[in-house]
Amino acid sequence: MEQGGFEAYDNGTDLRQADGDARWYGVTDGNSAWTRAAVTTERAHTGTKSLRLLSMYNTSYRRFSGLKKNTQYRISFYYNLGVYTETNNNYLYSVAVVPGSDEVAYNGNITSRFLACRILDAETGGCTADNEWKRFEMIFFTGDNTEVQLCLRYIALASAGIGLYID
Repeated sequence: MEQGGFEAYDNGTDLRQADGDARWYGVTDGNSAWTRAAVTTERAHTGTKSLRLLSMYNTSYRRFSGLKKNTQYRISFYYNLGVYTETNNNYLYSVAVVPGSDEVAYNGNITSRFLACRILDAETGGCTADNEWKRFEMIFFTGDNTEVQLCLRYIALASAGIGLYID
């Protein structure tokens, strides 16, 4: 998969409205206005822009199509959630790759279909400083699939406007 940087987009671009594989979704929200997936200059790991995700159940996903069957792929990205403390319980909770193009359900019915999944905890998924960007990397095998979904779930107080930044 090619570099997924956000420098080519204008600041404020809503990637919930993007075409094709560039589009981000929130789980089981019917693409409601509550879900956010906006390019921003607020924080960036490299360059000047990143993607800020804020969604129902703190879970967002993106589809990838045109993959080769029976092929190994690597997903990697940097993320930032602000500093983890006992009162700011912010951290990346899970990253999963699931086959197909169906809407991702929050209820966990897809767990038996994971092509790859990693669960993190506050120590492994949390940032220790506001400006810290952590790198995440995972390898998955497509099997008979040519389309997959990358699902990101994070722990944060969404009502306080805390979102997941990725770059």
